[in-house]
Amino acid sequence: MDKSNVFYEAKQGSDPKNGYKHNGFRVDNNYTGPNWRRVVDLELNGEITSEESAGSTTKAKQITFSYQKKNNEAAISIDGVSLLYKSELASIIAAPGVGKTNWIENITATLLAKIHGIPYEDNLGVTAPAANSKSRVLLCDLERPMDDIDTSHRRIFKRLKSPFHIISNDIIPGLDYLSLIEFEKLDEKKSEIESWLDINEYDYLILDGGLDLVDDMNDPKGSAASVRWLRAVAAKYNIAIIITLHPNKNSETAAGHFGTYLQRWSRAFLLIKTAGVDGSRVITTDFDLGKLSHTHLKIEHYFRWNAEKGYFTSCNQSDSYLHKKSNSLEKTIKEIFISQQTTQLPATKMKKTMMEKLNCSETTVKRKLAEAADFGYISIIGTGKGATYNIESI
Repeated sequence: MDKSNVFYEAKQGSDPKNGYKHNGFRVDNNYTGPNWRRVVDLELNGEITSEESAGSTTKAKQITFSYQKKNNEAAISIDGVSLLYKSELASIIAAPGVGKTNWIENITATLLAKIHGIPYEDNLGVTAPAANSKSRVLLCDLERPMDDIDTSHRRIFKRLKSPFHIISNDIIPGLDYLSLIEFEKLDEKKSEIESWLDINEYDYLILDGGLDLVDDMNDPKGSAASVRWLRAVAAKYNIAIIITLHPNKNSETAAGHFGTYLQRWSRAFLLIKTAGVDGSRVITTDFDLGKLSHTHLKIEHYFRWNAEKGYFTSCNQSDSYLHKKSNSLEKTIKEIFISQQTTQLPATKMKKTMMEKLNCSETTVKRKLAEAADFGYISIIGTGKGATYNIESI
């Protein structure tokens, strides 16, 4: 096409530089500001067609210095350690039966206590910012039938000491608790969630059973798309999203490509696991995939089923768990020194050998070596790369 037949027509009111008038508009071949359209003279039939510019339909938000930060306080903290802010994701992985849904109930109860100004002591260390009567929580169960959800709903209420005075229209104001198990198609689930987010202004979206948000957790394309959708929802609605999912069988790794992408893009990634023969559990970031983007601190909170109250409450670290943990570490340390046939190893050699043996990151190895030193299994001489790790005997 002859370029002379293509020009850019700026809408009235705009001010293209060095332009000239054409049919009441100022025209400039080089103008591509926000209010232009490309006009093409089709010589064969003499007709004029136009295309709106991309600039006139852009939707992305542009940052300016007048932007007022909305999220100054962490949306959720555990034992004073920040998990996430609004517009972000946090993930909790746990094997079936360990207590992830009970933790979701506790987080929900904590938020409702803030909304209604109710004292709440059994919060498993969870805290949230001050709230008001307009604050709302959208809790979606993706994998359980209504009978199970009814149990959780009543346990949330029980955690709050059954405050019947706040009940309105047979629900707890500030909480919309949904069952999505009957939505077979993935798009239907996502659409239903967004429909509720469009109707009400929520502060939190809690998704229990995250693996149901992807058709195939081992499909990298579909997994990435679902996690991108979660990130977009968090940003679009300025909400904090907490999602739970199961790990790979007999491991502490997130299930499938979906879990991998979720770990990468979550601000906090936590694990719930058993922590002793007494039935205690721990929620922690102290594992290889553990993550807290907003702090260098770690989370390690212990809890146990309380038969009298009918739900989990906080407890001290189990002696049996601590003993088991320390015995395993001592065995690992001894095996490394035996394999090297020495009682002294340079820091770089020790770290590399331990990383290969445990198949974990350097950060995890550093933490385990510090624990081994605290237990007295090894001694450290020197600092930095010149340090050496020593054991009394092999």
